[in-house]
Amino acid sequence: LQTPLCSSSYSYLNASVTAMNDVLDTYADINTQIACPPLENQISEVLETGLCDQVFQGFYAIWLSQYVSNACLFFVTIVVSVIYQHFGRYWGRNNEDDEEGMSNNFESTSEDEVVL
Repeated sequence: LQTPLCSSSYSYLNASVTAMNDVLDTYADINTQIACPPLENQISEVLETGLCDQVFQGFYAIWLSQYVSNACLFFVTIVVSVIYQHFGRYWGRNNEDDEEGMSNNFESTSEDEVVL
C-alpha cells in the first residue's frame, strides 16, 4: 500500500530534492573557493581596512567640516545681530542718500522703520 518516497508518483518532491542538492553543491563550491588563503586575506583587507577604518575616518572628516562651518555660521550670525542692533537705523542707506543729506530723513523715523 505504501509507495517508497522516490517513486515516480512523487515527481515534484524528487525535483525539489535534486534542486536542493544542486544548491548545496554550489554552496560547498563557494566555501571551498573562499577557504583559499589569498582570497581570505583580500576579503579581510576590504572589510577591516575599507569598512572599519576608512568609512569611519570619512564620516569623522565630514562631521568635523560640518561642525566647523556651523560654528563659523553661528559666529557670523552673532556678529551680524550685534552690527544690526548698532547700525539698524542706517541699514538700508546707500551712497546716493549721503549726497542728498540723509541725516534729515532719519530724524522723524522710529527705530524699526527706515525711510529711503
